[in-house]
Amino acid sequence: MNLLEQTSEVMRKKHYSIRTEQSYIEWIKRFVLFHNKKHPKYMGEKEISQYLSYLATNQKVSASTQNQALNAIVFLYKHILQIELGDFGHIQRAKKPEKLPTVLTKAEVSRVLSAMSGTYGSYYSKLYLEIQIMSQRDNISVEINIIQIMSQRDNISVNGFP
Repeated sequence: MNLLEQTSEVMRKKHYSIRTEQSYIEWIKRFVLFHNKKHPKYMGEKEISQYLSYLATNQKVSASTQNQALNAIVFLYKHILQIELGDFGHIQRAKKPEKLPTVLTKAEVSRVLSAMSGTYGSYYSKLYLEIQIMSQRDNISVEINIIQIMSQRDNISVNGFP
């Protein structure tokens, strides 16, 4: 039984999903092909680091994609080859996307609304003003976690409001 068949068999015994199995098999194939079909038992941390850095710098994969490749390779070494891996040294990590805040201050909302122009700018400004008036009138604290503005569909969804 070859390496990929062994991997499939172990993943099935461990009840991994079929999609995870397929994904890990593909990452293992790519890892081996990247190193000119050298068997993984003859490679170690250095080669893994090289491959992961290549994914980040040359292939420009996302951080989650790079992590998926790493998890597949670690699974191979730990569960199939039964080789404990040490430190990978310096790996060029894929950049994680910058997260946008989920809550904006009143000043930030004002800046966003003032940057909008045309019909939608005035529409969203009026909507925000109405939300403020409703929250003051009903003496409630309104926490708006997410405002999804889909201007092309002319639709606004505000969590916390019916």
